[in-house]
Amino acid sequence: MMIGKECVICEKSISSGKTRAGTRLCDSMSCESTLREHLIRRRPCCSLCGKPSDILDWCPGSMAICKSINCHHHAVSMRSPGVVFCRICGAYLARDDEVSRGGICGSQLCKQLDSRFEVIIQANKNAMEEEKRRCDMVEVVRKRSIALRANLNHGPLLRIVVLPFLEHNLEPPSEERRGRVEAGFLELASNAYALNSEETRFIPADPPQMKSEEHTNLNPESDESEQLFSRLNASACGLCSGRCCNLGGDGAFLHIDKFREVLRSRPELSPDEIVKEYMDRIPVETFVDSCIFHGIKGCGLSREQRSISCNAYECSSLRDLRDGIDENPSAFLLASTNFREVNGSEQKVYRMSLATDTSEECLLKSLSDRSF
Repeated sequence: MMIGKECVICEKSISSGKTRAGTRLCDSMSCESTLREHLIRRRPCCSLCGKPSDILDWCPGSMAICKSINCHHHAVSMRSPGVVFCRICGAYLARDDEVSRGGICGSQLCKQLDSRFEVIIQANKNAMEEEKRRCDMVEVVRKRSIALRANLNHGPLLRIVVLPFLEHNLEPPSEERRGRVEAGFLELASNAYALNSEETRFIPADPPQMKSEEHTNLNPESDESEQLFSRLNASACGLCSGRCCNLGGDGAFLHIDKFREVLRSRPELSPDEIVKEYMDRIPVETFVDSCIFHGIKGCGLSREQRSISCNAYECSSLRDLRDGIDENPSAFLLASTNFREVNGSEQKVYRMSLATDTSEECLLKSLSDRSF
């Protein structure tokens, strides 16, 4: 029920009924991009003329009218009860339109954005629920720590960091699994070696040396904070036992680019020799249903051998730890709990330790914990 026969962005005349992305757009990709950016900001288009509108208090699924007098005049006939509008762009939907049942117009763009918004909304909802569980668990940890040590000072200089929990369930990896992992790594390493060899054909034998710039540390306090985080990070991951490693599986997030990097740094080694180094790093016992390199002492790989994902990833608990360091507390109470469980189970604290910048003291162990 749109008025006019022009592109809703550039107002260029277009043939009757011609549409792109489900609405009246010319052939310019710039116009489609402009409309996409407008809708991503959760701003509607006029329900009558289809032009982007900056209505700030628009409610998805309701009518959106621009400032045009002509649009306001025609809107009178559309204010009857039961009239439906697209919840993404605000376009009028005919009552007998099959698409109107889902509150989305026929635009592919609106369908794509609706899926995207649903993912974002659900992610935000999950994050809010997790944060609430974390806050609730902080109080559980506080009470549990007092029961363990009545004289523990819970003043502003003590920061409680709630961590996930992974039980010490380990077993030797099967020969079938080791063989599968070795075959996959050998394929990646061989392909990486071939790509590196092809690449060197186009690189001069003696490439010009770039003069390295002298690094000047402008913020020593930042380095101290990072060193403290690195130490506490190791303690926190050990207390958790590496729940995030469960996603590593047989591949450990290693891709061909990582093997290309390793082969460049070790040009004297063949793909077979590189893969052997990786296979030798597999622990005697690994966590069940986790990464092949996930053992009782953590990751069997060195930092240089790990994937970028493993080296860079920080879970929400580690980010909370990093934020806590910025507040400069004198001690951290690290607690491994079931705060990530969403099945309504009883809140439990499995492990707990008191850590400072120089020491760490275990306050609580899990019944399944193994010594190493």
